Amino acid sequence: MRARSRVFAWLSYPNVKAARVALAAGSLAGLAVLGACSEGTVTSKVVGPPVSEPSFVGVVGANSHTVQVCVDNSSPAGTYNFAVSHNNVQSIMLELPSSSDPAPVGYTANSTGPFIPGDMIDAAVSITLPVGALVPECQEVFIRDDTPTHANNRMWDFGGGLGIVNPHGTVDIDLGAIPAGYTYSVVCVNDDANLPQTPACGPAGAWSSIITYEIGQAVTHNGSTWRALTSNTNVAPTAGTDWETVDLPLVADPIYSSANVFHGSVVTYTFVAGTANPPLFLIIDEDGIDNGLRPNFFSAKDVNDQIAKLGQRKELRWFDLHPGDEIVLWTGQMGDEGWFAPKFIPQSWEDTGPTDDGLRNFLGLPVGPGLGAGPGDKEKYLDKIPDVTPLRAEGLEMLEGRLICAVVYDSDISINYSPLNGSLKGATLGIVAFTVKLDGVNQLFGQSSSTLPAVTLIVEDADEVCAGDQELFLDAPVPLTSSTEFDVVPGGSG
Repeated sequence: MRARSRVFAWLSYPNVKAARVALAAGSLAGLAVLGACSEGTVTSKVVGPPVSEPSFVGVVGANSHTVQVCVDNSSPAGTYNFAVSHNNVQSIMLELPSSSDPAPVGYTANSTGPFIPGDMIDAAVSITLPVGALVPECQEVFIRDDTPTHANNRMWDFGGGLGIVNPHGTVDIDLGAIPAGYTYSVVCVNDDANLPQTPACGPAGAWSSIITYEIGQAVTHNGSTWRALTSNTNVAPTAGTDWETVDLPLVADPIYSSANVFHGSVVTYTFVAGTANPPLFLIIDEDGIDNGLRPNFFSAKDVNDQIAKLGQRKELRWFDLHPGDEIVLWTGQMGDEGWFAPKFIPQSWEDTGPTDDGLRNFLGLPVGPGLGAGPGDKEKYLDKIPDVTPLRAEGLEMLEGRLICAVVYDSDISINYSPLNGSLKGATLGIVAFTVKLDGVNQLFGQSSSTLPAVTLIVEDADEVCAGDQELFLDAPVPLTSSTEFDVVPGGSG
């Protein structure tokens, strides 16, 4: 179990004049805080609309000033891990002892800071559901700064019937790795519908022809739940340019949710154990894992470079030392891909032994003669293997949630088209195993236009995963040439 830590962060108070104008109208518009772009920035696929601050007149919700994460008691017993961080798009307000605000103009403030004890975010959360649990197991992951009299937090009283505005804080909740074969869904309960949360996580209101819906907002209409794809008014939800249906129960990662002094939210995950699929078997070359390669800059020893050879099947050292860790791997470029899905096992692989399973003879352990081992030509059966399929954005995205066993090559895999085949000759670094995170395949920005997505994964025990039965990734999309189809955006065109 990972150690838990309290992490504090703060953002400066927004422009007072602009805030005063917005607040006088009874709302504080959500403001996005943009950080400097770093090399290889990975963008999230979970988005939502900016949400206005609600006004309150003393009504306190059941979950006031907290965001809780729960594991439903119908889930299998076990420990579930989450990472929690501030969402600085949906909220700009965190209250900390280091924060102080300018003197208010045009309204009465409870406090201008410093804010003590301050907001608290539990960055690393482990929730253990015991066997036979009768109720969900819950943990507070965000605490909005509060005191018994609400005297030391950001609340603004405008008087004259305009009411009280109480800024919120919003956090992202990232689900860690779950056992192979598990599925999950998530439901949010929010004390006030105006507080930001992932669209469709909580109850969605009925569509109205007089409301302007922003991108990401969810509604119900004709028995379905819909998410807005554009800002629109009086456009009835139908599948097309302006709306898309949302499958419920919701599966999304990360989830964002919010709390202020008066109100809060509960995010409940329900897990279901299914029959685990066998690991998918892949091949990764030096464009996917290598010493000095971005974004991890592994050392030569980290990737077994000093012991690379034909038929090497030792687990890569860094992966062997970091089971359960989350890392990001890059996957190459169009025409120089780093991940490959073999779809065909030649009869020669079976005939050479030592078993009657050709894939097992190639993967080892031990490796069969002519497949990287044995007397004579150790690579006799490794050239021009049909249907060694380079993986681009669409194929990589299909790996989300799957357990993978991969043989890692020390150099490039050579691919020919028309017909598609690949050479699997050459030294190997060893084997790795990992689970691709749900929503873990994301577009890379800041690189060339042909750069393939980044993949976020959880490291598994390769000696265990690769020792069992494997499955070929037969559904992997087949590219026509090294440059077509152009496919670098997960879930997109291009």
